[in-house]
Amino acid sequence: PNPKCGPFDLKRLWQDSLRRGLFARALGKQLGMKDAEDLFAAALLQDMAIPLLANELPQQYEDLLKRRQDGEFRLTSLEEDAFGWNHGQAAAEMSRSWSLPEEFSVLIQAHGDLETAIADVKTSPGTFSVAVSSLLPAANDDMWHDRDRFVSAYQAACPDGAPLEELFATIDAQFEEFAPVLKVGSPAKTLVECLQAEAAPA
Repeated sequence: PNPKCGPFDLKRLWQDSLRRGLFARALGKQLGMKDAEDLFAAALLQDMAIPLLANELPQQYEDLLKRRQDGEFRLTSLEEDAFGWNHGQAAAEMSRSWSLPEEFSVLIQAHGDLETAIADVKTSPGTFSVAVSSLLPAANDDMWHDRDRFVSAYQAACPDGAPLEELFATIDAQFEEFAPVLKVGSPAKTLVECLQAEAAPA
């Protein structure tokens, strides 16, 4: 089954969310964090508000998703232009309404403010890990428009870390282990395949 909330494809959301959670946890560990499980949960839930918003505002989100143009424009920027807020902020408010720790809400909200997260990588490696996970390729997109930005941010933060292809191979393997438990299908392309593909034209 491939359920939808308004114009939003939930199957692809689950695929993206699981990969982002696995990546954020792995990156946090590379950056020296002893406990990176919160990063997995925060990255897994960073887009949880999107299907709810798409269900409540189907026409507006259908327009936003069309304007996103296969990932060429970031949804958070389009939301901010349209509404003055983004789905990361909405998700953070949801987590606060559930009385989750404030640190968790901050992690969820931060993925909408990439520049700050990238600048603060040394003091807030967890925030950086969750934010950068949002740059991973979306399962629904044919092209990875954020590829160069992602690679640059990773290499700047982890100059001595594992090569990206090696890290992605690990994430792809972990995805295949977790996916059946969560009843999530596999994306059309693995992260390694996305990395090996040519970068999107500028």
